[in-house]
Amino acid sequence: MDQSRIYLGIDNLADESGSGIRGTIEVKLPAGWFYAVLIIAVAVWILHSFVHALLAASVTAMASWPHYRKLAARLPSSLSDLA
Repeated sequence: MDQSRIYLGIDNLADESGSGIRGTIEVKLPAGWFYAVLIIAVAVWILHSFVHALLAASVTAMASWPHYRKLAARLPSSLSDLA
């Protein structure tokens, strides 16, 4: 299995005594995780522009529902089935 390695190096972080702290943290992640996160991030970025339109359409539909019901009640039965 292909694994990506991320090295977080900490070099020359000196404290007051002048001794430096040296070390490396190694994190092993499967490459599949990177691609999964990348695909999810791109999907959220693309769908983000549609969220505002869907919310506006939902609010408009809920606000106009009583008017729609009144209009459908006034129409003849043959047309109210279509509306």
